[in-house]
Amino acid sequence: MPSPAEMRFRFTIPDECKEFALQIYLRPLEDSDLDYLYRWENDPAVWQYGDCGAEVSHSTDMSPVRFSKEELRQFIENQQQGFHANEQLRLVICRHEGADESVSTTRGGRVGFIDLFDFDPVGLTAGVGILICDPANRRRGYGREALALALDHARRELGLKEINCTIAPDNPASKALFTAAGFRAKKTLDFRQE
Repeated sequence: MPSPAEMRFRFTIPDECKEFALQIYLRPLEDSDLDYLYRWENDPAVWQYGDCGAEVSHSTDMSPVRFSKEELRQFIENQQQGFHANEQLRLVICRHEGADESVSTTRGGRVGFIDLFDFDPVGLTAGVGILICDPANRRRGYGREALALALDHARRELGLKEINCTIAPDNPASKALFTAAGFRAKKTLDFRQE
């Protein structure tokens, strides 16, 4: 369940979005991303920032897992149907060759994911979420660049008019990122159980 009193932000996509694309590029999920996706979807340290509604089971070594490799393989395959069919688009954030060599990346230069989700075809809105997987790669501008590229794609290719995000109060880095990108507070959501 999300943290109490999360902030919901709204952003109307301008006609021209800033394009940074200096260090990273976005690409669709591929079959070769399965192990990377499995690792991060099943990392309990990451669950605090995303939808934790998925049930937790245990793998053969008794470590907690939210998604099996087969479920994630199907997710990757379904992504091929497109955003409008799935109401979600997950893109892999990859570092350009020759960009900051001090950065920790996996094979393929992957540093994280950005998602567009909860597509509303009537209001032409969606949610956005970003994960820079390895903490050593955070605060390097990857999230800022990925957000700028995703917003541009959302407007130009998907026809979206508004993007929303939800940020936990204990995540000031995300609040700063989205505020700097032009997102403004919509309302505070209180998820505490009465």
